[in-house]
Amino acid sequence: MRTLDVGVDVGSVSINCVVVEDGERIVWEAPYLRHFGLVVPETRRLLQTVLDRFGREAVRSVSFTGVHGERLARLLSAPYEVETVAQVLGAVHVVPGVRTIISIGGQDACLFQLDYDGDQWHLEAFNMNGPCASGTGSFIDQQGERLASSLYGPRFEMSQEKIQKTLEDFIELGLQYSSPAPVACRCTVFTKSDMIHLQNKGEPLPNIIAGLHFGNAANYVSTIVANREVREPILFIGGMASNRLQVEAFRKYYPSLRVPPHHTSLGALGAALQARRAGLSNRVDPDRLRDDAESGAAEGFPRAPRLELRQTRFDPRNDLEPWGRVEKNPLPVFLGVDIGSTTTKYALVESQGVIRHKCYVQTQGKPIEVTQKLLRTLLDQVGSRVKILAVATTGSGRNVVGDFLDADLVIDEITAHARGAVAVDPRVDTIFEIGGQDSKYIRIDNTHPLDFDMNKVCAAGTGSFLHELANKMKINIVGEFQEIALGAENPVHLAERCTVFMESDLFGYYQKGARRDDLIAGLCYAVVHNYLNRVVGKRRIGRRIMFLGGPSLNKAVVAAFERVLDRPLIVPRHREVMGAYGAALAVKEAFERGEVTARERDLEALAQARVGFVESLCRADRTCHNECKLKIYDFAGRKSIWGGDCGRYEVSRHRGPQAENAFLIRRDLFWEAIEPWAVRADDLGIPPASPLENGGDGPAGRSRGLTPGASGPAHCDRRAFSSVPDLERGEGSDTHHPSPVTRHSSQPTVGVPLGLHSLEWAPFWVRLLAELGLRVVVSPRTDNRMVLAGLESTTAETCFPVKVFHGHVRFLSDKCDYLFLPSVIDMPGPRPDEAGMFCPLVESSQYMVRAALGIDDARIIRPTLYLREGPDALVPAVRKSLPSALRRSPEQVARAVRMAWDHQTAFRRRLLEAGREFLRGIPEGEPVWIVTGRPYNLHDERLNLKLGRHLARLGIWAVPADMIFVDDEDLSDFPRMYWGLGARILRAAKKIARTPAWFGVHMTNFSCGPDSFLEHFYKHVLGEKPALILELDEHSAVAGVLTRVEAYRNVVKNVYRESREALASEAFGRWLSN
Repeated sequence: MRTLDVGVDVGSVSINCVVVEDGERIVWEAPYLRHFGLVVPETRRLLQTVLDRFGREAVRSVSFTGVHGERLARLLSAPYEVETVAQVLGAVHVVPGVRTIISIGGQDACLFQLDYDGDQWHLEAFNMNGPCASGTGSFIDQQGERLASSLYGPRFEMSQEKIQKTLEDFIELGLQYSSPAPVACRCTVFTKSDMIHLQNKGEPLPNIIAGLHFGNAANYVSTIVANREVREPILFIGGMASNRLQVEAFRKYYPSLRVPPHHTSLGALGAALQARRAGLSNRVDPDRLRDDAESGAAEGFPRAPRLELRQTRFDPRNDLEPWGRVEKNPLPVFLGVDIGSTTTKYALVESQGVIRHKCYVQTQGKPIEVTQKLLRTLLDQVGSRVKILAVATTGSGRNVVGDFLDADLVIDEITAHARGAVAVDPRVDTIFEIGGQDSKYIRIDNTHPLDFDMNKVCAAGTGSFLHELANKMKINIVGEFQEIALGAENPVHLAERCTVFMESDLFGYYQKGARRDDLIAGLCYAVVHNYLNRVVGKRRIGRRIMFLGGPSLNKAVVAAFERVLDRPLIVPRHREVMGAYGAALAVKEAFERGEVTARERDLEALAQARVGFVESLCRADRTCHNECKLKIYDFAGRKSIWGGDCGRYEVSRHRGPQAENAFLIRRDLFWEAIEPWAVRADDLGIPPASPLENGGDGPAGRSRGLTPGASGPAHCDRRAFSSVPDLERGEGSDTHHPSPVTRHSSQPTVGVPLGLHSLEWAPFWVRLLAELGLRVVVSPRTDNRMVLAGLESTTAETCFPVKVFHGHVRFLSDKCDYLFLPSVIDMPGPRPDEAGMFCPLVESSQYMVRAALGIDDARIIRPTLYLREGPDALVPAVRKSLPSALRRSPEQVARAVRMAWDHQTAFRRRLLEAGREFLRGIPEGEPVWIVTGRPYNLHDERLNLKLGRHLARLGIWAVPADMIFVDDEDLSDFPRMYWGLGARILRAAKKIARTPAWFGVHMTNFSCGPDSFLEHFYKHVLGEKPALILELDEHSAVAGVLTRVEAYRNVVKNVYRESREALASEAFGRWLSN
């Protein structure tokens, strides 16, 4: 009689099982099974199937592995093997001699690198993702489910067959791509944002899906492979290896990549092999498994109060007013369309402000097609009864649909929701709006929005998140969800952090025995706490709160808000279309003021039109190397251009007056301080490096480093320097002579990467090196190729500016003899008790870059600089850092340092003078935006998405904070301020707070540690003044930034008008009293 060993891998998403017989041969592999959180009952059924198929007596052992396997093994007194060991055992069994294993499952992504001692393998290196599940199977599932319209019907029920078919269709569609679209895959939220903005710009779905997978591969290579040498044979295992598009994306990096047989079950195979080789024997009884989640036996979970609706009253009437008899003449109406990330709505409003018709459908990633569907609905149901006088659009797709409809007004969703809300209830003072992808807070005073905020990056608690979790738990989000939550006796308190942690909490408690109903109720509380903590923060919450957006239709979420805030919410009629209603009201008022005139629109033709586009490379800026593919639509003879990374064409639609661009003035002053002493690398006739240059084909080649060959350091093209014209010294020089670039044509070249501290201190660096007799080369401005090179080069998880710095260094590494990479520890400040420290990542950037790129230490000039101590203290560090071939006398170094310090001081003085002159030129009565941040995001146009140009084109007068003098601001209430740039930002905030016409915008980057504290202080200093926080990362979509900017512009206008009226009233009162 044969003996069989069974291995069961119970992962975060699926259960996989194999049966092994004598000779370690697989005799049966269970079909891939998604458990949807029902781990215990599904495992019990699977084990029963195995025993029924092969007989209890034949099964010698049952072993477990996987994230949920340990608990099941304990319940059944069965062996358990750690999943990492089990996966390697299985992989080595099917492909002996394998050296590299890429494993991506439901929530884990791992890299195994093996070495061998004879036939025995040992783990040479291992790496895996952190707590975030971006890039894993569940991450791809979420995107597929979101894009697949079949998953969002009200009668949809999750099933193995349904989700499998959906994902197969999703992958099949992606395989039809022509060119993968750029999609940032480091974070689930950024991925969604990128994909939504790409859809709204009309990018074909196959290209977006392909971009998702290719971006996923690039992210894995950057963060998990992280410059390690990848040796063959290379295997791809786990559930994601079944995804043909993901396999194709990885083969761009590793052409020999193999997907082995049984790739989804190798962990189960390893567990079975381990038990067989150890001679283990155990008998299992599936009936011993009890579904604790169904029995509710487990206790000890953190609990929240039961959900009850006590104070909030729902208007039972959410339908439309009856039309009555057909009038002889069509009713004049105004059309508002709200194109959101997950849903699209329209509202038809008559002259009295009453909604006469509305519709609400899923966007499905196709904003124009869905708008056409809405138009057909409108025409079929009320077309002959109405005459549309004007059209307005709002929402994330407002611009492209506005072009399609030839809209009279395009407004941001903050303004639209506020306008609709005050029309419903003029006394409302607070608006909570939770949409499919965004959450918003709006403070209203006297019917005008005076403050607002949106979720910066995380989509936890939004409508799409609730929808995804409901699907995973087989719950219909429409109706069933709220009934389950309101019926729960003891809601479980869940994490309110990011999507991944909330989901992990949910299913973790489920496995430990929590009731499903209590978890769903707990999810409602988590949504509320996440919104209040992450979006509202410490902002004022009034007494009349209106709740809008899709989740406002969910009575359980309303009950959770009511319980936490201990006050009722206003949930008005038509709340699901409030943005469209507000847009329609806004265009109606513009029509009544004569700003908009009635125009005939052939809605029938628009509804039936076949919308197409042609692609063309952008040539608007000859100095830009991004090579954006533009999509040029023809809407009934009207051209509409989309697709540029910089937002040039979106902002060009602004029809009002423009402002001057202070960011451009600052950029010109920066280059004026550099160009006499250095040459740009892109002026040398050397094309920008592609991401795969400088180290072989792809990451495997790059991991061997970027050290020069045996022939010595790589040299710049000397002919390029001989053609550089003579340049004069900058301000403060007592003589004029040719640039050091030409004076020292026989000297070695040294590269200065223009990233991080160099965006402020480059005038000092280049003047110092030039005065030491070196030929200085600076890197060109950041473009997409440099960003990609940086993303692929980093070996640690860092903020975006540090990744970009890697790209700048990599660009220069084979073009210059030496690289200048100082460790800058601190910066000068106005007070001696301030530490003035730079961020640790900035301080240590040269160490990270050297390790990541493998640059020869002999080629690096790397002084450790304490700038706060002044120029004399820098001399020993600079002299010590010079290689022996470049050694200079102490007097020479001291003179160079002093001249460079004076040069930097003169640059700083010119910035402040230019700032004062700019402020004097602003028209009277115009508010001024002071933009704070760090020099490496304020003044790198790729990192700030060309914010300065957008503000100027929108007519906003904005000044970067380093162009205003703030050293005289008292910061004693922040004693011993540690961060130098943080102190500068808070001083600027203090000046903004006490200057009536000034308003604050703070630019930061996702995962900036110092700013995670600083933002709270920044808002505290500004007090009642509104503030705009722009948090950016490697996602390149400018649409989200423009939404916030446009909304903030309207808020600033209202606040500034009220403050001026108050000042005028006060002055009039003083005049009367005199």
